[in-house]
Order: sequence, then C-alpha cells, then structure tokens
Amino acid sequence: MLIGLPLSLFVTTFTLTALVLSIALAPVGIGLIVLGGLATGVWILFGIEREAAILLLRTDIKPIVTPKSDSDDAVSMVKAHLKSPRTWLTILYLIGRFPVGAISFVVTVSALGVASMVTAAPLLINLTDIDLGFWLVEELWEALILALIGPPLALAALHLVNAVALVNSGLINLIIEPEPRPLTPEQMTHQ
Repeated sequence: MLIGLPLSLFVTTFTLTALVLSIALAPVGIGLIVLGGLATGVWILFGIEREAAILLLRTDIKPIVTPKSDSDDAVSMVKAHLKSPRTWLTILYLIGRFPVGAISFVVTVSALGVASMVTAAPLLINLTDIDLGFWLVEELWEALILALIGPPLALAALHLVNAVALVNSGLINLIIEPEPRPLTPEQMTHQ
C-alpha cells in the first residue's frame, strides 16, 4: 500500500492532465486526438495498475478485456474505446487512484505508527510524556499495560490496510468485467 502512492500520483496526474487538455483543446480539434489517445491509453495505465496489484497484493485479478471494434483500423478502435462505458469508468478509477492511494498511505503509516509507539511505551516513558487524551501514562506499569495493547493494535491496523487493498482489487475486477453485448437475431431465436 505504501508503494502504491507514487504510482497512483503518476496515474492520476497523467489521466487528469490528458482529460483537461482534451477538453481545453477540443475547439481546435487537437483535443479530440488527445481524448482518443486518453481513451486508448487508459487501458495501458489500467494494465499497469492491474499488474502492480497482482504483484504487490498477491490477489487474483481477471485479465483485462478491452473494448472491441468491428474493424481493425485505428479510427474504429478509438471510436470503440470512446463509446465504451468501461473506458470512462476506468478514467474515473484512475483519477480516484491518488485519493485512495493517499488514504491507504495515511491509514498504514498512522495505524502502524500508533501501534509502534504504544508497543514501545516502556522505552519511551522516561523520554517523553505519553498523553493519549484520555489517559496520561506516567508510570512504568502503565506503560507496560499500554505495550500489551500494541501488538493487537498492529494486527488490527494490518487488517484495515488489507481491507482497503481488497476493496481496490475488487474495483479493478469490477472494471475488468466485459461489457454485455447485444444479442444478435440468431442468438435471440436460439433462446
């Protein structure tokens, strides 16, 4: 979750910049080219996100199913990407990666930092005051009681971080789901 912050910063910055440029430059036509590049490029960035999630979280994530076009020329491919709701969902996901990455980072560092401080309370009692807001720890026996709370607190923190990671991999799997295709007349007669 800590490594995901720089990647999410890059992905969000790139996606937002391309989206803003495409909107700003749309009146002169260049924005449409940028938007087409964004619509196809987000699938590459999403593939990087998928691989990073598999590598770092060791979770099962389905293969990516990109939008398909009727022909293989570049214009048809870009049109298929622009028409696909999954492309726009992927853009929203990539834009939201930085806030999610930042929240994950803060939760991880804060929770593990507090758990470490509480566990180390017997060592810290002579160096500084430990004021938890509801409890001023002044004696060694109080610090020892506090130290007993540290390891379970660290485990709870890790479970919280794991839950955030599982939600993230669930979102990736949701976006990867292939779009339902309309039934052809032949398929309708067979049902």
